[in-house]
Amino acid sequence: MPKLRKIHIDQAVVGMYVASLDCDWTAHPFWLSRFCLRNAAQIAMLRQEGIQSFYIDTEKGRDIPPATSVRAPARRPGTEKSQARTTPLDQELGLARDIVLRTEAITQNLMKDARLGLRLDVAALHGISSELSGSLDRNALALRMVAQVYNKDAYTFQHSVSVALLLMILQHHQGAPHEIVVEAGMGGLLHDIGKTRIPLPLLNKPGRHTAEEREQMREHVRFSQQILDENGIDSPIIRAIALQHHERYDGTGYPLGLAGDAISVYGQQAAIIDVYDAITSDRCYHKGLPAPVAIKKIFELGKNHFDPTVVRDVVHCFGIYPPGTLVRLASGKLAVVKRHADGDLTRPEVVVFFDTRRNQRLKPESINLAIRYGPHADDHVLRHETADSWQALLPDIHQLLLDSH
Repeated sequence: MPKLRKIHIDQAVVGMYVASLDCDWTAHPFWLSRFCLRNAAQIAMLRQEGIQSFYIDTEKGRDIPPATSVRAPARRPGTEKSQARTTPLDQELGLARDIVLRTEAITQNLMKDARLGLRLDVAALHGISSELSGSLDRNALALRMVAQVYNKDAYTFQHSVSVALLLMILQHHQGAPHEIVVEAGMGGLLHDIGKTRIPLPLLNKPGRHTAEEREQMREHVRFSQQILDENGIDSPIIRAIALQHHERYDGTGYPLGLAGDAISVYGQQAAIIDVYDAITSDRCYHKGLPAPVAIKKIFELGKNHFDPTVVRDVVHCFGIYPPGTLVRLASGKLAVVKRHADGDLTRPEVVVFFDTRRNQRLKPESINLAIRYGPHADDHVLRHETADSWQALLPDIHQLLLDSH
């Protein structure tokens, strides 16, 4: 028998299992009436919809912590400081952009030092990763927006920055403490450091590698291990990301052919994010895929190469339509994704700005497609759109999302 307890919304904490929302299903934005509270955004959505109380199943999820008063709900350890320092999106967006630019410069210098055989500035690496983690604590949506439109190409240091941002966003989303978020970021920035010992003509070849060249490129993982050893970097998280991101769940990866749980969860996450970033980036031999198409490919790879559970965790974090994705709605309106709902990843919150049926601009309006009642109850994402197709109409995405707050 389930152990049910009725609680007030102010007693809700991440990790509780909602057994009943104590209201008609049409009165809430979730597509299920029974689900686990995975993050603070879900609790905020319940509060926003006016749900004051609901039942939790203490057999399947967390109970009310001891000595928790109704007006002083318990929080996940380590979040008190970050919640107290939340900054407005427009302010944090500028800070996040600046931190990412400095991250790029530090990473580029790191690669140069490694190529010259110089000792790495690990302190600078830790410092900038800590700043990125701080940005996530203050307002995670800002760094998510920057990461989504980050201008990356074939340069190793830009790919490394992108992988680091995505790894940190994932760890933060899963509630990891500050230092783990930081080490995941450092691991992302260092994950391809061994490529600095690959001959430049091979590394910068404008096209696909031959079989022999691919074998030479695979040596970069061994070189990464050497560089980490030489610089005394012994963090298990950093090393797992750098040395296991080419391993595959079915044992077909390299350099060790590890399989299943022999691959660290950080190595598995890095493997998925490394592939995701590679296929969404422009290369001389292929155009980067839109995020929704890349997510579908990741799901397909998850049948063999990746642990399906880890794939679901990654997709749950980034969504099928990440923030900044241009989409067409069933109503014919064009919109930019603002954030995704945890209950149904196909129904994000969007900002509409153009009506394709009437061929006219609209006053930007924020619509939560997860809410199944009201004037937009029947609207939903029909498909993603390429920005190139609507370049003349597409406003500045960041400004559009800022104005909608």
